[in-house]
Amino acid sequence: FFTTKPYPCDPSTLPKYPPSKEFDTKLRDEEARRQRAATLKAVNRIWEEGFEKLHDCSRDQM
Repeated sequence: FFTTKPYPCDPSTLPKYPPSKEFDTKLRDEEARRQRAATLKAVNRIWEEGFEKLHDCSRDQM
Protein backbone atom coordinates (compact mmCIF):
# COMPACT_ATOMS: atom_id res chain seq x y z
CA PHE A 1 0.00 0.00 0.00
CA PHE A 2 2.71 2.53 0.93
CA THR A 3 5.20 1.22 -1.60
CA THR A 4 3.18 1.96 -4.72
CA LYS A 5 2.55 5.27 -6.44
CA PRO A 6 1.27 7.70 -5.37
CA TYR A 7 3.55 7.61 -2.36
CA PRO A 8 2.34 9.14 0.91
CA CYS A 9 3.64 12.63 1.57
CA ASP A 10 5.67 13.76 4.53
CA PRO A 11 3.21 15.07 7.18
CA SER A 12 5.36 18.16 7.77
CA THR A 13 4.64 19.29 4.19
CA LEU A 14 0.87 19.29 4.73
CA PRO A 15 -0.76 22.69 5.30
CA LYS A 16 -1.66 23.65 8.86
CA TYR A 17 -5.25 24.78 9.39
CA PRO A 18 -6.69 26.24 12.58
CA PRO A 19 -9.19 24.01 14.37
CA SER A 20 -12.67 24.50 12.99
CA LYS A 21 -14.76 22.95 15.74
CA GLU A 22 -17.26 25.32 17.33
CA PHE A 23 -15.63 25.07 20.76
CA ASP A 24 -12.14 25.75 19.36
CA THR A 25 -13.44 28.70 17.36
CA LYS A 26 -15.12 30.12 20.46
CA LEU A 27 -11.91 29.82 22.49
CA ARG A 28 -9.85 31.42 19.71
CA ASP A 29 -12.31 34.32 19.38
CA GLU A 30 -12.38 34.88 23.15
CA GLU A 31 -8.59 34.94 23.30
CA ALA A 32 -8.46 37.44 20.42
CA ARG A 33 -11.03 39.60 22.22
CA ARG A 34 -8.95 39.51 25.42
CA GLN A 35 -5.82 40.49 23.51
CA ARG A 36 -7.59 43.44 21.85
CA ALA A 37 -8.99 44.58 25.20
CA ALA A 38 -5.55 44.40 26.83
CA THR A 39 -4.00 46.34 23.96
CA LEU A 40 -6.68 49.04 24.08
CA LYS A 41 -6.31 49.31 27.85
CA ALA A 42 -2.55 49.80 27.51
CA VAL A 43 -2.94 52.35 24.71
CA ASN A 44 -5.54 54.30 26.71
CA ARG A 45 -3.32 54.31 29.80
CA ILE A 46 -0.35 55.60 27.79
CA TRP A 47 -2.52 58.21 26.09
CA GLU A 48 -3.96 59.42 29.41
CA GLU A 49 -0.49 59.65 30.98
CA GLY A 50 0.69 61.68 28.01
CA PHE A 51 -2.35 63.94 28.22
CA GLU A 52 -1.78 64.50 31.96
CA LYS A 53 1.87 65.40 31.34
CA LEU A 54 0.84 67.80 28.57
CA HIS A 55 -1.78 69.34 30.85
CA ASP A 56 0.76 69.70 33.69
CA CYS A 57 3.28 71.35 31.34
CA SER A 58 0.71 73.90 30.18
CA ARG A 59 -0.07 74.78 33.83
CA ASP A 60 3.63 75.31 34.56
CA GLN A 61 3.93 77.76 31.68
CA MET A 62 1.10 79.98 32.98
